[in-house]
Amino acid sequence: MKKLMIFDFDGTLMDTNSVIIDSLNAAVHASLNRYLTDEELQTILGRPLREQMSMVSERHCDAMVAFYRQYYRAHQEGRVFPFEGVLQMLKALKAEGVICAVLTNKGRNGLTKGLETHGMTDFFSHSLCADDIERTKPDPYGILKIASDLSFDLKDVYMIGDSAHDIEAGKNAGVTTVLVGWSILKMDVLKALEPDYIISHPLDLLKRIM
Repeated sequence: MKKLMIFDFDGTLMDTNSVIIDSLNAAVHASLNRYLTDEELQTILGRPLREQMSMVSERHCDAMVAFYRQYYRAHQEGRVFPFEGVLQMLKALKAEGVICAVLTNKGRNGLTKGLETHGMTDFFSHSLCADDIERTKPDPYGILKIASDLSFDLKDVYMIGDSAHDIEAGKNAGVTTVLVGWSILKMDVLKALEPDYIISHPLDLLKRIM
């Protein structure tokens, strides 16, 4: 029976952590003359950009969003790569007939560039991002829509991610949840959400589902 793997993007498939954190800090510093605390980063990482900035400062949200986008575009080259083992995992899943999709709180332009730059576009049958839907993770809407669009029963759907929003969205949708062990977020907090599986390497996903 075919399975559907829905992946988060940043921090799950793609190592964008350093450039995202640098961009957030640069945007906050430009408007507020300070940098984010570790606690703030742990709270906002994984959320849609506008939500992240509004949590820091409603007043300066628009300016920080614009600064972030400019800074990220200017500094992403050579700093964004698939995590080790991701491409091998995607090739193996495709060979096994597993259907893959992306559900991300990232914007469409960033997602498209990331997939195209690293030759990953053809591995995914569907993708939804923050620009496509109003109810982003941890709301289950994106997972339910992808499953419906691809005609999958929820019992055959997996949500794979690195943040609480991914695991909560999967649980809210009633699908199997997989936490990646290479998350930069606090693992004790993530484990407390009781994901169905925790994997330490991308290829471990195949062992869990095959």
